[in-house]
Amino acid sequence: MNRIISNRFFWLCLFVLWVGTSAFAGAGLIDNGDGTVTDTDTGYMWQKKVPDQQYTFENARTYAGQLTLAGYGDWRVPDREALRTLVKALDEPLPGGNAFTGVTSAYFWTSTTVDPASSRDSAWVIYFSNGFESQRHKQEMHYVRAVRDVFGGRLPDDDEDIQAHISCFVQTLSGN
Repeated sequence: MNRIISNRFFWLCLFVLWVGTSAFAGAGLIDNGDGTVTDTDTGYMWQKKVPDQQYTFENARTYAGQLTLAGYGDWRVPDREALRTLVKALDEPLPGGNAFTGVTSAYFWTSTTVDPASSRDSAWVIYFSNGFESQRHKQEMHYVRAVRDVFGGRLPDDDEDIQAHISCFVQTLSGN
């Protein structure tokens, strides 16, 4: 019983330490040094550098779906909500400069399509310099920054979750 309590206490302390230090990481963005940036506030891992070319909606989805980066193959085009969090994080000053490369004033695709009743041929894009959101035809060419879920898109809520999330976080930082 004492071992179980001490094990839970260890993981809880480690998690609290991680959460506490992420508050000082500049909007929760950590450059992993492997071509990715993790947002500890949201649990998203972002592609650090965007490709130089622009894509149609479907080609952006294909690009992200086939991307292998930092040993991960579960990349995707971010939905509208996820991309909003990144634009918001980049809007705040970051100590030591920006963790990303290729931050450009341009539209970036989201995976969120416009309501099919109004236009199934359009999807939402977000302009990075000001966060302006617009509906664009899926055949237009725009940039894409791939994302993956590090923590399953939610905060841990029990001992097992805390241990799994800490293990994932340690692996992310160590590059394993």
